[in-house]
Amino acid sequence: MPCSPSTATEGIVLSASSPTDATPAPLIVSLIALSVLSPMSIQIFVPALPFIVAEFGVSANVAQLTITLSLVITGIATLFFGPLSDRYGRRRVVLASLAVYAISSAICALSPDIETLVLMRNIQALGASSGVILARAIAVDRWGHNRSSTILSYLTMAMGLSTVLSPSLGGFLIDLFGWWAPFAFGVLTGVGLFAIAWIGIPETAARPEGSFDLASMLRGIRRLIATPLFRGYALASGLVVGTFFSFIAAAPYLVVDVLGKSATEYGLWFMLMPSGFITGSLISSQIAARLGKARMCLIGGSVSLFGALAFAVAMLTQSLSIPAMFLPAMCIGLGNGLLMPSAQAGALSVDARLVGTASGLAGFVMNLIAAGASQIVAFFADGTPRAVVAMVLLCAASGFASALWASRVERRAQSTP
Repeated sequence: MPCSPSTATEGIVLSASSPTDATPAPLIVSLIALSVLSPMSIQIFVPALPFIVAEFGVSANVAQLTITLSLVITGIATLFFGPLSDRYGRRRVVLASLAVYAISSAICALSPDIETLVLMRNIQALGASSGVILARAIAVDRWGHNRSSTILSYLTMAMGLSTVLSPSLGGFLIDLFGWWAPFAFGVLTGVGLFAIAWIGIPETAARPEGSFDLASMLRGIRRLIATPLFRGYALASGLVVGTFFSFIAAAPYLVVDVLGKSATEYGLWFMLMPSGFITGSLISSQIAARLGKARMCLIGGSVSLFGALAFAVAMLTQSLSIPAMFLPAMCIGLGNGLLMPSAQAGALSVDARLVGTASGLAGFVMNLIAAGASQIVAFFADGTPRAVVAMVLLCAASGFASALWASRVERRAQSTP
């Protein structure tokens, strides 16, 4: 049996940020800021994809590499962020990654060609990716596994709010200044978040050892992969994210190129999907502790699958329109918001000694699925919604199956004396 979360982190929690603190507001603000960085850096840039195609004279498939490759590299990097933070401490890893984010954002804005843009966009994503991984780990360090489901729901709501606002902000900046404007905004954001993290994040890792052991990291990863409960929760979380990235791989092209709308209009309509996500996360924060992680994952997976089926029916039985795209997507977002906080808490609760590693590995699974789903949709894009419909359905059905599997494993574990 894994050791108690409170036992595993007690020494560092009391020294860094005591559970009896009456005002943890600086830490909460810092964790929210870290959590929103990665989704913001993606979503603020997505409306620029059709303009990247025109600016550099490349295909949509090539432009999509600014998203897909960054997801792959980010996924690989998340495998290391967790163990590195277990060894060197959460605070140091966070500050270093934010510095990388700010510098690479500046170079992205000045990119003279698509090759430079793709390379620096990948590095920018690398700098942003530690935020959500380490925010989750810090939350579990600080509040323990039981209460962390509620805290993760709040962080997930913040991510959803960022996803609501970022496309609209990105579309506005692009229409006003050009495709490079979201990256200039990223420079300001990176500098600001570095200052916030410097002030608001204490060290919370239990006994950082100050050295990195690759063999030990790989042993931890193997131990987690061998655990059925981790696999179920990590896959459920990753697959519902796959529905989201499948949608955004096609939506800006269908709205801007096929329907002839502006980047700003795309951003405004896109707000429906993450609005559903925020609503689901809010509901989760209120009822997850009572219903339990496994049941919340089943409920969320069911809602996402229903939304995916509605999306398929709307797309394939009537002419392409914005409401037919975004109203079912809002239902998918609702299901994702219900499922993700509990699935993430479940994946991180498998072994209290491997919280950082579990956070990184779950992030890797999520990014790998998101990258594969979005690139497949972009590769088969033909100006119709057929590719996105197929991938959204596949991810939603597989996500529900994984949630069902995790629920059964959880019930068997609870019934075992």
